[in-house]
Amino acid sequence: WRLVAAETELSMVNPLVDHSTFAHAVDLYSHFLDPKLPRVSRGKVHKILYVMRPQFFPIVDSRLATLYRKPARVWAKKLADVGLSRGYAGPSYWAAIRDDLLQNATVIGNIRTAINGIDEGIHTETLAHLSDVRILDMLAWSIDSDGC
Repeated sequence: WRLVAAETELSMVNPLVDHSTFAHAVDLYSHFLDPKLPRVSRGKVHKILYVMRPQFFPIVDSRLATLYRKPARVWAKKLADVGLSRGYAGPSYWAAIRDDLLQNATVIGNIRTAINGIDEGIHTETLAHLSDVRILDMLAWSIDSDGC
């Protein structure tokens, strides 16, 4: 876990430039996948990684995989060219989601401002600590599944 610092933000790690941080994230990912554990899907691995490093790892479940499939395919080739995919699909999805984080930084900032204006007791602190990755995840889940 120490190889991917808790404060590391996905949007700040360009996999084509910052090979070591991204490679460490892939190493951590592979730790949970090799050898494959029975009944532990890639979605569950992403959930574990998200809980431990919510600013870096998105929850790539079947819905997000469908939504990001095309951009992830483009990233898969780029990552393979620099030796970062290691045969896993997950990292290409992280890179595609990173693109969305960068392209939608203003929207996410506006959402964060709106969230910070909510005063709903116990939920206020939880909302204030949502990572940009989680906000984007919730936005992606709000898209009608027919549009994916």
